[in-house]
Parts: sequence; C-alpha cells; structure tokens
Amino acid sequence: MRGISRYETGSLPAGPQNYFNLVFRRASMAGSSCWTGPLNFRPSASGWRGFVRDGHLAYREDIQHGFENAPTTLKRLFTGDNRGKQLLQI
Repeated sequence: MRGISRYETGSLPAGPQNYFNLVFRRASMAGSSCWTGPLNFRPSASGWRGFVRDGHLAYREDIQHGFENAPTTLKRLFTGDNRGKQLLQI
C-alpha cells in the first residue's frame, strides 16, 4: 500500500478488492506496527528480522543512484512511482 502517495488527496485508500474472500475462506486480517513505542521497538524489530530470514516476509528496495537524482527520488515517494522502500545511493 502506498500511503504516502495519498497525503495530498485527503482521502483514505479503499480496502483490499478481494476483502470479502476473508469471509468465504473464514480467514482473518490484522495489522501490525513496530512503532508502538521506543520500549517495544527492539523486540518487534528482532521478530520482523526472523520473518525475513525465514522467508515468511519479503520486502522490496527501490534504489535510485546518484546525488543528482535526489529531487526526483523524493518525488517518487509522493507520486507512488516507487516500489518498496525508496533508497538513494550516493
């Protein structure tokens, strides 16, 4: 989900399009955040690392190159052009 790209629209993103499949498949969906407080960050971060290490959680990095591309790279966050964690390698 690209939440930052919707800051200027003022509207919340629609839910998943296959949301009703949760009912049919008797599934559940829950959110999680490791930013619930400074005391909770370290245990959460180590838990997330275990999921990544074990292959249960995948992530993407969108790496742009060169200091001259800094403005364009920042704009990618607000237009939703990035896929995954936006990084700039200098």
